Amino acid sequence: MPILDKFNPEVQQENIKKSIISGIQAQYPIKGSQHTLELVGDLKIDDKTDWQDFPREKDIKLRKRSLTVPVKGNFRLIDNKTGRVLDETKDMVVANVPRLTNRFTTIFDGNEYSTVSQFRLRPGIYTRIQDNEELESQFNLARGFNFTMKMNPEDGIFYLVANKKKFNLYALLHALGVSDSRISQTWGHELYNKNKNQGLNKVDKVVTELYEFISGERKSFGDSLEGIKTYLDQTQVDPETTRLTLGESFDRVNERTLLATSKKLLK
Repeated sequence: MPILDKFNPEVQQENIKKSIISGIQAQYPIKGSQHTLELVGDLKIDDKTDWQDFPREKDIKLRKRSLTVPVKGNFRLIDNKTGRVLDETKDMVVANVPRLTNRFTTIFDGNEYSTVSQFRLRPGIYTRIQDNEELESQFNLARGFNFTMKMNPEDGIFYLVANKKKFNLYALLHALGVSDSRISQTWGHELYNKNKNQGLNKVDKVVTELYEFISGERKSFGDSLEGIKTYLDQTQVDPETTRLTLGESFDRVNERTLLATSKKLLK
């Protein structure tokens, strides 16, 4: 980038737009067991903001709002078996992204921020101990929704958390075909028994509710399980990052990734 462009907010905003559009477009198509969501054409950012509209910026701050612009796209839902278009929509807003001011600042919830530099977390799986001593692994995916794996030391139960929804980990691993002996070897006999007692009777519930969370559709256990497997196969993480954080390279989330992450939590 030419040095003068670094001091031009319009050039910087265009670079932000390109990065956001390419990042979101890379997520499509999203294929489930029965339906595929396709992006028709390219996404666009509807930006009609006046760089000199200072009264509007003041009003946004006084009303505790955010200065953003919408990302829009045309989508269609395809039946995987027949290829028939089941539904389509135009100019659907998929995100609202920050808009720079001519001062190189952003306005969020009424506050104006100036960021000297910003670091992006590489796609991977990161484990930490929270302030409340609960153990947590953060799944930061290049493709797919982000979620966490947690284990409360007081009860020793593993579970996944996505958008405040909890899913028992043992139940999911069991449904994905991980043997009890392998789980017991990874967690130890005592923790394995605790998790099995909590999760064995929740397998159907976890699978159907997790698939409903992923797809928005309520399906049978068999269809839900196949849908989850298909979805997980399409996720992406950085194999170099997971090699450093988990001791083994993974390029997607699957039963092996989940079991390795739970082992890292115990350590």
